Amino acid sequence: MDCDCVRELERTRQAEELFTSVFPDSSKLDAYSMALDDIRVFEEAGHSKEHIGQLATYGFVNFSGMCTLLAGVAKRLKPGVDWQEALAGCRFLDLGCGDARAVVAAAVLVRGLEAVGVELSTSRHELAVRNRSRLPRDLQEKVRLEQMDILQVDTRQLGATEIIWLANLRFPDETVDAINAFLEEHCAREVDAVVATLRECSFQRSHEMWTEQVSMAAVAFVTAPSGVWHHSPAFRSGRPEGPSACGAVGEKAAWCGALALALCQRSRQHRTLRRATVFIDGEAGTTGLQVRERLEKHPEIQILSLDADKRKDEDARKEALQTADAAVLCLPDDAAIAAVALAEGSDTVIVDASTAHRVADGWLYGFPELSPDQAEAIAEAKRIANPGCYPTGFIGLVRPLVDAGLLPAETDTVVHAVSGYSGGGKGLIKTYEEEDHEPWGAYGFALNHKHLPEMAKWTGLNKEPIFCPAVGDFKQGMVVPVPRRCHCAFRSCEQEPKLLTCTKPWKRTTRARSLCQ
Repeated sequence: MDCDCVRELERTRQAEELFTSVFPDSSKLDAYSMALDDIRVFEEAGHSKEHIGQLATYGFVNFSGMCTLLAGVAKRLKPGVDWQEALAGCRFLDLGCGDARAVVAAAVLVRGLEAVGVELSTSRHELAVRNRSRLPRDLQEKVRLEQMDILQVDTRQLGATEIIWLANLRFPDETVDAINAFLEEHCAREVDAVVATLRECSFQRSHEMWTEQVSMAAVAFVTAPSGVWHHSPAFRSGRPEGPSACGAVGEKAAWCGALALALCQRSRQHRTLRRATVFIDGEAGTTGLQVRERLEKHPEIQILSLDADKRKDEDARKEALQTADAAVLCLPDDAAIAAVALAEGSDTVIVDASTAHRVADGWLYGFPELSPDQAEAIAEAKRIANPGCYPTGFIGLVRPLVDAGLLPAETDTVVHAVSGYSGGGKGLIKTYEEEDHEPWGAYGFALNHKHLPEMAKWTGLNKEPIFCPAVGDFKQGMVVPVPRRCHCAFRSCEQEPKLLTCTKPWKRTTRARSLCQ
């Protein structure tokens, strides 16, 4: 046996031990309670007892079945690559996750895979949350559980999910049809996706269909006095031992011989089979928390996080900076410069939120609307300096006028700007939210604000503006006016006003007409 096989077997063994610690044999009682709950639901819906035995079946993929399922998926998505490596960075979505067995199994089998479970039942969702709590903390962060109807799943995230599992065997036909239509419309919009179901999906979109034998466990009910073992036809399980009676419960290991898998290919020219990993260096700070809040909602991004005790560990940070696809530096200037040094030699794209590199050689200013070609340049850059807050407003107003020849480069400018207090960090936030404070406060009286160099360089002006910043009693937001008298602002107020437009790719417009008027 070669070394790769040995490593794979060891990884799988460790994953199975972890899975078993979350779902010991005693957890099968939970499955019985879920099937009992089904009986109550079906009785309330008016089904006869003769039919409830067929309907009240709780089936779930066991650990070996998940190995088979994920290996089969990886073989289609990324042929020739070890399946656990091929699925790293992908998203697994279980529609109707019950007690979260499939979701947890996917998370422990493929480190780096994000596993999401959706469940409508309150009791099952709560059980799933309890099961997740038994996982190590780093894996708990990779398992997301949501209580909602399947048809309410975020369609953008669905379109960017590679693996969709739907144990729809006992769903009513009309429900299956509705879910199939929902999946056909929204899945595989951003990435190629495999939809694995227990009943065939009649997709009209171009797709490849195949079946697999996947090991499952089924809990079913014997309801007929004759002792007939009522089970769904896709479960090939034997008749239970011993006498049977109405309402008796049986559990059997089974094989699902009708697991239909459909590979749907997205229509875009470029195919993404892995989500990009992003490391936020300084994620616990004010800026880092807001960056994380935005990025973690993006379906094609996976956040690479360090445990709290490792966030200041230089070796751990270096490894994260070297291995992530991109890193966002939410650090003070000196710390940001040191972080860039740690990332040297890697292909990591770095976005620096500090002021350290905004006018530095070798760094691209991250203002897409700066010029018609700026957005494309940012997309290709490896070192990107995020614009400052005040400069964004000032440059957005002044640069189009300078480029159009309406504002001479030698013009003197004055800016009186007011910002919300959150930009001052945790200390200022505490002052404004917990302590007595003035409603407004000016600062920067030495006229040496750290934003001045970029405000001059990226507007095309020959000199820095006189910049007078202030903080107001509101958390976020900013007012950045640049007042000019018409006779000195423009070379000719009589000339036909121009409409200045940046068309790539935001199509945002700056109007000179309003300034002339």
